[in-house]
Amino acid sequence: MKLTMGILVTIFVAGMLLSMRPVAAPGVTYTQALDVYLVSTGGTISWSHTYDGSADPIATATLTIVADDVDGPGNGMDGEQDNVYFNGHLLGLLNDIGYYTNWGVSPGPGNPNQPLTTTTFNLDPSWISPSMPTVVEVETGWEVEIETSTLTVFPIVQVIPEVPLGTIMSAVAMIFAFVAYMGTKNTHIFRRP
Repeated sequence: MKLTMGILVTIFVAGMLLSMRPVAAPGVTYTQALDVYLVSTGGTISWSHTYDGSADPIATATLTIVADDVDGPGNGMDGEQDNVYFNGHLLGLLNDIGYYTNWGVSPGPGNPNQPLTTTTFNLDPSWISPSMPTVVEVETGWEVEIETSTLTVFPIVQVIPEVPLGTIMSAVAMIFAFVAYMGTKNTHIFRRP
């Protein structure tokens, strides 16, 4: 009898474990989009991002910068090389438009004469703090406008096992069937001694 009950419990537990499926716990993604619209010729452009701690713990983070007039090579020049720093860390260069233009910036949103560039950097989560200075060093002799800057912080997604209701109902039905079956047998399991 005890062996039969042990087998049924083992089957029940194995069925529950095999039917579990991971479900992502809701996480809050933090996004701060800033309109920067600052221009510099061979100098620096500076602004700051803030973070409220809502996406915790942090899995990953990105910084996306949209810029105007980041010229590529052409006209005898090697192209513009503008370094980006985030919270004191060098991220790399802004993407250029791939060719040289002589149009210059168009202050404010967009530029009717040339495309904007978008550069996305992956950030080390340890660099995220309540206030993060962001700096673009514009190469000497070149001009650029930073249009927008977006900081996105993604939380670690917690995976919670979920047991489908059908599995639980099947297990309950199996236990009731066992009890009913045992009640038809001449056993003392359901009688008092």
